[in-house]
Amino acid sequence: MPLNMIRKTAIVNALREAFPDNVGAMYTEEEAPAVPKEAKATEEIIQKEIEENANQEVISFSNQGAQKRNAPRKEAEPVAVDPEPSEKEEIQEALFDELNPPVDANPGF
Repeated sequence: MPLNMIRKTAIVNALREAFPDNVGAMYTEEEAPAVPKEAKATEEIIQKEIEENANQEVISFSNQGAQKRNAPRKEAEPVAVDPEPSEKEEIQEALFDELNPPVDANPGF
């Protein structure tokens, strides 16, 4: 179907020229420049390294969480509590009582 291929190629070239930012760098497998085998091998090696590093970071992160979960916890130390209210608490209670007088339950209207 040579006529269809010529038409397709003409349309694709027109689109690439009309919209270079959107489709200027898009190519089909047949149109793409040939990539040497060495470059493909290098890309595969880089991709493997990226995956391994990402996996190591995930494992490291999960191990840190496990160490924190398994770490012994410190016991809380008892704090001495003064049984008598402090002067500050007495002043606060007095102010509260002064500002909030008792409400008569039966106002007797």
